This record gives sequence, structure tokens and C-alpha cells, in this order.
Amino acid sequence: TWVSSDFKNINWSEINYPPCYRIVHFRLNELKGSIKGFVLKLYLSVLIIAVVILINILSTIIKAAKDYSDGVNVFYAFLNVFALLVPAGAVAYGGYKTACLRVSMSDSVIRFRIYQIVLCALWLVFSITRAGCFDGWARISVLTSKHSSAANFCVFLVIVQALGFTASCVLGIICVFQISRVINEPDVPEFPVPK
Repeated sequence: TWVSSDFKNINWSEINYPPCYRIVHFRLNELKGSIKGFVLKLYLSVLIIAVVILINILSTIIKAAKDYSDGVNVFYAFLNVFALLVPAGAVAYGGYKTACLRVSMSDSVIRFRIYQIVLCALWLVFSITRAGCFDGWARISVLTSKHSSAANFCVFLVIVQALGFTASCVLGIICVFQISRVINEPDVPEFPVPK
């Protein structure tokens, strides 16, 4: 016989994440098997978006200081923490909890898929566009015409941002397709019980 992992015994009332604010319960070490891989992809996706938003703030400040863009874009870049990072975290947490509770073919799975697809579409658009404070691939042509070291550094930051949005989009799409398999998979045996 085998001792199987039981994700329904997770103490969801233990609020421990993020470390500074403690809004939700999240412990990656409580997970095993394919659920851990699935949740790790969601977690990495949110971390990538957090890094991209911080880089976007830095890039927008540099561009505003060098008159490459309007100063109001700095304000918009800071607003992206709430407009993009909070929804990304909420969708990832919904996927995490749905996978752990193994609620197959429920409203939770459908909601996760819809919200994740919307986020992936946004990440894809933001990786391409140069509207406002967003620095997609299209921003490179504008910055390379400036011929300065600040513009060259901003080009580097644009490339990092566009790659980050693209990576988060790819991880999100993988999770959309992976959630049903993860939920319907039998518990992974942790170790054999001696006879």
C-alpha cells in the first residue's frame, strides 16, 4: 500500500503570503507531483510580472527624465502594480486553490481558464505595443532613434519587459491546458509503507 498526499488537509486559514502583507495561504512545499509543477508555473508567472512591472517603472522614470515620454506615464506605471499584478496574483491563487482542492469541471476551473486567457491576451498585447507606459517590441524603434546611452539602456529594459510578458503568457497558456489533467490525476504516492 501507499501513503498518498492529501491536499484537502491544507490549512487554508493559515494566512502567510506574501510575507509582508499576509493576504492568502500559500506554501509550495505542501504540494507534490504534478500539482506542484502546475502551481510553480503559476507562481513563476506572477513573479515574472512583478519583475516586469518594476522594470517598467524604472524604464518609465528614465524615459520621463530624458523627455522620451510624458511624465504622467510614471504615474500609470505605478498604477500597473494594482491594475496588473493584483489580478495576476488573484488568478494564480484561484488556480492554486482549485488544483489543490481538485474541484474538477466546476465553475472554479472555468473561471480560472477564462481569467487566465484574458491575462495571457493582455501579456501578449503588452509585449508588442508601445502605448503609454507599456514598453513592447514596438518601442525599440522609437528609442534607437534617440542615440544616447540612456536610450540604449531603455532599449535593454524594453527587451527584458517584452520577454517577461511573453514568458508569462506562455506559462499561463500551459496552465490553462494543464489544469484539467492535474485535477483529474490520482494522488501521487509519496513513499511506500513498510509491511
